[in-house]
Amino acid sequence: MRIDEIEENSGLTGDVDGRPVAVFRGADATYVFENTCPHLHCPLSWNADENAWDCPCHGSQFTPEGKVVRGPARQDLRRLEASIDNGAISLR
Repeated sequence: MRIDEIEENSGLTGDVDGRPVAVFRGADATYVFENTCPHLHCPLSWNADENAWDCPCHGSQFTPEGKVVRGPARQDLRRLEASIDNGAISLR
């Protein structure tokens, strides 16, 4: 996955180094998460209307930075260590 695939202040799901991830590209920071809801490990989707990560299984919602705002999930998204080199996102 490349950072230029993601519009600023938006999120995208995909694979990095063969691992499913959810990536939010903000104006000042990029956040890379494991693409699973901590509740029952369903894959996340980006909700552009609400600027949030949604879990389609049970309705949990998370901020772009991965903080839980609506349950049933009780934990934040698991952030992954990543770097961007020549536009390519890779996990550390």
